[in-house]
Amino acid sequence: MSKPSVNDPNMRWALLDVGRPTFGYDGDYVVLYQQVPLTGKKIEHYRFSVNDKWHRKTFYGETAWHDVERYILDHYHVDITA
Repeated sequence: MSKPSVNDPNMRWALLDVGRPTFGYDGDYVVLYQQVPLTGKKIEHYRFSVNDKWHRKTFYGETAWHDVERYILDHYHVDITA
């Protein structure tokens, strides 16, 4: 399966976690979403918003969960725990 469009009408974005800055950091509020088909099971496609604005980068594939978790921690100092 190829990476689905973020605007695919047959899918929706389900809220996974709301991240707060880790100890010692102020700032960004990160919300993580996973793309879910209207019928069927979840797929490994993630996106997130920072301070209520969509981040353009999405993460897809077998390592997507680890990639998005590391990216958010490295760039925004926020732990995602879903």
